[in-house]
Amino acid sequence: MAAKKSKPRQTGIKDRLSALPDAILCHILSFLPTKNAVVTSLLSTRWKYLYRSVPKIDLDDYLPTEAARRNCSEKTSNGFIRFTNRLFSLRNSANIVTFYLRCSNTYEYRIINDWI
Repeated sequence: MAAKKSKPRQTGIKDRLSALPDAILCHILSFLPTKNAVVTSLLSTRWKYLYRSVPKIDLDDYLPTEAARRNCSEKTSNGFIRFTNRLFSLRNSANIVTFYLRCSNTYEYRIINDWI
C-alpha cells in the first residue's frame, strides 16, 4: 500500500486569532485553567508570553478519586508546587484580578501563604 501524500500547506492564509490584540487574547485565555493557558505558549512565538498577562490565576491539583489522592506521590505534589512557584516568578502579580486555588493535597501553610 502506498503512503498518502500530505497536502502542501496553503500559504496566504491569515491567522485571525493571533491578529487580535493582546488584551482580547488574554481575556479569552482567562476562561481556561492556568495550566492550559500556559500550554498555549507553544502555539507560536506570538503566544509565547501571553499567559503572563492573563488577569486570572486558576490553579487546581485536584485528583478525581479518594484512591488517587491516597496514592498521590510526593513527585506530583512537588511538580504542582514547582509549576506554581515558577508561574508567580514569571509574571507581575499586580495585574491579577482573580485567584483560584484548589488543593486536594496537604501543603505547608507557608507555601500557600506565599502564593496568596
